[in-house]
Amino acid sequence: MNRTGLFILVVLMAFGLLMAQTPALVNWSCTEPDYQEVSAEGGNLAGLAQISSPGFEVRDYLNGPGPDQRWWPYADGAAVSWGDETGQVDSRWVQFAAYPKAGFEFQCTEISIYLGAKGTGNLRANVAIDTSADFSTALQLNGNVIELLKDDDSLYTFTMAMNISAGDTIYFRVYPWYTGTASTSKYLYVRNMTISGTTQAIPVAAYALWPFEEDNRAVTNGPLVAYTEAYSDAMKFYEITTLPTTGGYDVTCGSIQTVSKSWNAEPNPTDSLWFEYAVEPKFGGTFTVKEISLYIGGWFTSNMRAAFYYSKDSTFSSKTLLIADTLLYGDQVMPLCVNLVDTVKTGETFYLRVSPHNTEAVGWAKLVAMDSVKISGVTFGATADPPTVSTSAVSKISTNNAVCGGTVTNDGGAIVTERGVCWNTSGSPTIADNRTSDGQGAGSFTSNVSSLSKGTTYFIRAYAINAAGTAYGEELSFTSLASIIVPTVSTNSISNIMVKTAICGGYVSDWGGGEVTVRGICWSTTDSPTISDNFTEDGEGTGSFTSGLYDLVADTKYYVRAYAANSAGTGYGNEQSFTTQIPAGPVLKVVAKDGTGNYETVQAAFDDIPNYYTGQYTIFVKKGKYYEKLMLDRYKTNVVLKGEDRDSTILTYDDYAGIAGGTSMCYSVAIDADDFIAENITFQNTVKNDGLVSDQQAVALRVNGDRQAYYNCNLLGYQDTYYTWGGRGTGRVYMKNCYI
Repeated sequence: MNRTGLFILVVLMAFGLLMAQTPALVNWSCTEPDYQEVSAEGGNLAGLAQISSPGFEVRDYLNGPGPDQRWWPYADGAAVSWGDETGQVDSRWVQFAAYPKAGFEFQCTEISIYLGAKGTGNLRANVAIDTSADFSTALQLNGNVIELLKDDDSLYTFTMAMNISAGDTIYFRVYPWYTGTASTSKYLYVRNMTISGTTQAIPVAAYALWPFEEDNRAVTNGPLVAYTEAYSDAMKFYEITTLPTTGGYDVTCGSIQTVSKSWNAEPNPTDSLWFEYAVEPKFGGTFTVKEISLYIGGWFTSNMRAAFYYSKDSTFSSKTLLIADTLLYGDQVMPLCVNLVDTVKTGETFYLRVSPHNTEAVGWAKLVAMDSVKISGVTFGATADPPTVSTSAVSKISTNNAVCGGTVTNDGGAIVTERGVCWNTSGSPTIADNRTSDGQGAGSFTSNVSSLSKGTTYFIRAYAINAAGTAYGEELSFTSLASIIVPTVSTNSISNIMVKTAICGGYVSDWGGGEVTVRGICWSTTDSPTISDNFTEDGEGTGSFTSGLYDLVADTKYYVRAYAANSAGTGYGNEQSFTTQIPAGPVLKVVAKDGTGNYETVQAAFDDIPNYYTGQYTIFVKKGKYYEKLMLDRYKTNVVLKGEDRDSTILTYDDYAGIAGGTSMCYSVAIDADDFIAENITFQNTVKNDGLVSDQQAVALRVNGDRQAYYNCNLLGYQDTYYTWGGRGTGRVYMKNCYI
């Protein structure tokens, strides 16, 4: 190869180093409303907490298909209606922001986010970016207005090539608005927001400083790693003191003495007396040392001298003289500064060694005083730290296995190539011990720990590996089970005690080492009931559950216990007892528009029903069209609603979702009570789905209770006529000879 070709190759290699790019991202999972910080960072890119405009707030999360955050207008402790809006509302937004870490530039190539709408098909949005926090120079990313899906979310991805300089920030906003009529029950879905691209390093001034304060800990600026001052076997640190400089002002110094507290007369530096300072670039970087400065002097002696060397060899078998043997001032410190050029690559360490000696043989106390040792220069390259990882709580502990995991919150600037948990029986486990391997990259992971010994205490922690090294999370301990045992379960207090029904439930707090295959409540008229008696089945696994006890006998004392079963058997909770009520006498009330009954409106009759009435409470409705928005509250049990004639006894209204606050609120009749019967009634909503207004869901009958029955009834409407809402849980509804 000729010299010209070699020159071109060197230039291309240097250009490749200069332009080396690292994949980078910031992610917001968008979970708890009170914790909207960054979920994961990677590749020397950092993010700011998710924020919003005043009056636009998160109501809750884990509520959408994602699950998502649900955002709505809110002020002064109450929901504010979305307006009848025709375009973007600049004062309503949700914002995310990312910026390159010091020493890096960022090229943003992609932004992705899940967006959707709750309860409406009329929510619209624009998305925009800017490097100005006030969005005075905003760039809209979407071409057409985004029409958000109703009751769902979709991934929206925007590609670009936007350079973010060191010290700058890229801001991303979602601007939602609502084209329907005023409503407070519509929400913007938001989840899993990611800003991604590449970062590349730029030259950065950097230094390591040993200020000789109380803990003598090194301070760094820029992507450097500095180590604590080290001493030869013959020297040690003494204490902090204050001495004047040759310039006439005082400085805080560290004093250093011989271990023997005496000095031999040495005309020249000796290899046995030294102390040193070490610094290196973070992984992936290069550090060019350009200057070394410090203060040094003698304390209680004017015969102290010192020479200064540097090396990249920790043994100093190869070293360079930096400052020749120099006489030190007595009881004051003088500044020294020297320039040099030495490049320290990844994997190398720069050592500065001071070799003091005394020209006279003296005893206690003659010391060397040092202050503000500083090694300065320029760093370059895509540096990386070991990742940041936390350990999740240990769960599902059994005889031979358990579940743990962790979260890599920051990849340290390099791709996490492996992550998992490691464990042993002695403490401080490392990847040299037992370990799992649970994927790559930043974010959360779950680890299945196996091959454990029975009845043994283990120590466990998460780990993550990148090119810069291995990082560990906090250490936890747990003890494997000696054998699988029955689950641990507690019994809830009993509520809603009626003549034939009651509500109970329980909480499975520990699985016992085997999967909980069934759980529920058992009851009997004698104590200590078991599943050989009456029982419910209310799901599986750990956690809370609710049970409905049914077909009880009036005025009878019952004993109840929660239970949960696994492969070891059935565990029972604490015992509770209760007595069912004596049924009250039957009641008959008449509703007639012409005033010939007890009431002229159905709602008035509903309102007068006693809560939890134990007898049969019958409301007979005479022929007529009753224009009312009716609600039978959940506490109004054992009601029979009977019409005089199905086609002539009509309960009707004309509400719809767009004005009522959503589908669940646009009913003509809402029956939320248990043990309800309707006969010979027409339930009607007269709003037509003609498209003249938005959100024309118009429910005739909304049910939200258990053990309801409808005989010979009409349910008439144009959209969402019959809504089995089920917001309270189990809702069993029987219909016979009904027209819907």
